[in-house]
Amino acid sequence: MSRISVLKLRSELDDLYKTFAESIDDIEQNLVNPNNGVDLNDKASLSELMKVKRKEANLSMEDLELQTGLSYSTIKRIFADPSNAKFTNVIKILNELGIDTWAEK
Repeated sequence: MSRISVLKLRSELDDLYKTFAESIDDIEQNLVNPNNGVDLNDKASLSELMKVKRKEANLSMEDLELQTGLSYSTIKRIFADPSNAKFTNVIKILNELGIDTWAEK
């Protein structure tokens, strides 16, 4: 193996290490400060996030109805305006869609 090849490998390894370290830093930051989510009072952002996650998961409203135990009409109302729904019902849908939630004082 030539010296140039070794230097090239060392450079690639350094780049991989930097990328890995940045990923670990991001994960650690999210564990320490999870405030990069959507405010439950921001109904437009929350509604949009729920719609995107539902499409990504390839779930119909009927699927959510079966999985959450909520009625179709309740689910439809929550997707339209989550701020006017019972908090527990919104949490059921968010959990089913894989959207992490937390509460702060």
